[in-house]
Amino acid sequence: MPRLIHPFSDRLQETLADSAPRLRARGLSLRLRVAFHAGLVDDEHPVTAGISTATNDVSRLLDCDPLRAALRDSDPGVTFAAMVLSQEVFEMFVRAGRTGLQPSRFTQVRAKVKQFDRPAFLYVPKPSRRENPDDAPTPVPGPRPSAPTGGISMGDVSVSGDGTNNVIGNQVSGGIRQDRS
Repeated sequence: MPRLIHPFSDRLQETLADSAPRLRARGLSLRLRVAFHAGLVDDEHPVTAGISTATNDVSRLLDCDPLRAALRDSDPGVTFAAMVLSQEVFEMFVRAGRTGLQPSRFTQVRAKVKQFDRPAFLYVPKPSRRENPDDAPTPVPGPRPSAPTGGISMGDVSVSGDGTNNVIGNQVSGGIRQDRS
């Protein structure tokens, strides 16, 4: 977990920034929200395998307004990644000095989604702001559209690191690769 918090978050920002020109040339853009929480995952019920309070909590963190706003209100040509940690993960790893990030690099926020309402800690590896905040896209009320099937392959994007990392998410279209350096 410490390496996922740092340096992975900074390397993710760098990799997405390096890939941005190639993506723009294809009419695409990619910015990512990342959330970390620790807890047990249900592996005993075949119908609900992987569903637990911990997976629900990390999903709520990923969907919280402060994390969404970190990208929405930033310059899309500068800030490509934003991360939020649950309070438990922040205390266990960042405040305890187990990562390369000082606690002062994080902003304490409130993650409120549905009945979920907890403190969380926001980190943006390369913060920025939109020059004209009025240009920020307005959220559309109602249910979110579902992602298109098939997706776009991102096989030419890689993140280098010196540890083993897992990517767990709601939907991944294309490849995700991490090379050891």
